[in-house]
Amino acid sequence: MCGSAREKMHKLREDDTVRFQERRERQRLFKDHKTEAGKFIEEFDGRWKDRQQALYNRWDSEVAQRVEQLRSFRLATCCRRAMARRKKSEDLALSSSFRNCNSPPGSNCDRCGKVVEKASEARWLGTVDEVPAYQRRPFILKFYRLEVPRLRHFWRLHNEFGNMWTHIVALVLTAWRFLAWIRSDLPGDAELSPARSTYAVGVVGFFVASLVTFAVSVTYHWRHCSNECEARCWLCLDISCCGLLLLGGFLSGVPMGFHCYPELQLRYVMQSVLVALAAVGAFASETAATRGDWSTPVLIIGGLSALIPALHWLLLCRPGREAAGAWLLLVIFCGSLASAVYSRSIPERYRPGHFDMVGNSHQLWHVFIYGAIAAYSEALVTVFSLTASPAFCL
Repeated sequence: MCGSAREKMHKLREDDTVRFQERRERQRLFKDHKTEAGKFIEEFDGRWKDRQQALYNRWDSEVAQRVEQLRSFRLATCCRRAMARRKKSEDLALSSSFRNCNSPPGSNCDRCGKVVEKASEARWLGTVDEVPAYQRRPFILKFYRLEVPRLRHFWRLHNEFGNMWTHIVALVLTAWRFLAWIRSDLPGDAELSPARSTYAVGVVGFFVASLVTFAVSVTYHWRHCSNECEARCWLCLDISCCGLLLLGGFLSGVPMGFHCYPELQLRYVMQSVLVALAAVGAFASETAATRGDWSTPVLIIGGLSALIPALHWLLLCRPGREAAGAWLLLVIFCGSLASAVYSRSIPERYRPGHFDMVGNSHQLWHVFIYGAIAAYSEALVTVFSLTASPAFCL
């Protein structure tokens, strides 16, 4: 009896222990579920509050924007009424009736009148965000023209003013040197041999090509603020003239420089033709949207390819090296410097907006290119005078 009672008591204790453990497990699971539910509720509350706050912020911004639109509309309406009273809408100058209006000081009309009056002179210039994409230049941020090309753009400051006048000055100086050479240094027909007559035509052709290139460049920069079609056409003409000038430089200098070396003369003339064909191919393969992206680097590379015949000629021809070597070295220096400055957009790349009017890479490119052309012209004139001497081939 005692043994069975003990077994029953032991079994009851085991059952109580199992039930106690099950109850503890249920309590633990309930506590875990309660914790997870609390976390979910907290996360839900946080998301709800964030969404509610975002909605409130959106409503606040919309209300503020609407209020600002109403204020701007009232001011714009007043401005339109004020501008409608001007006699010359083209110049945006206030009429006498608008200047003598009896609007109370500090009113919207009064503020609008002052804004329009102050902006009447500067309104024809804008920022890079106010002009079409085809007018924008890398790292040039201000002083873009907002009106069609006019003659007054030749004496009023804008970001194309320096580009225009650098080549206007170059055009005048080149024309003066060309006329001086024709009047003083160019001999008569009786003194010219057939070969020297051909060389004289080459020199004249180079001067004429330089003048045409400068004139087209000035016109392109002047008409750059016109419609896109006209601007693209002038850009095509500008690049084409640069290619013709490069070819003219080869064809005028190489035959005359290698006058005493017929084989080298033919070889380098063929090189110049290949460079010109490459420039034409790069130009023809471009679309209207990418005009200038490939042809400009090809023109730069073509100009640098002139280093080979120039250095070869300096090594071969001692009289020419002594007479025109300094000019050719100046051509190489100016051309290399112009290519480096233009290809890397120096200095406006490092200080955007600080060289919009004066000192940007395009203006420096014009200056250095004119220096190279002027030095090459002097070299051509010097070598042409040497071809009349028998000592040239020694």
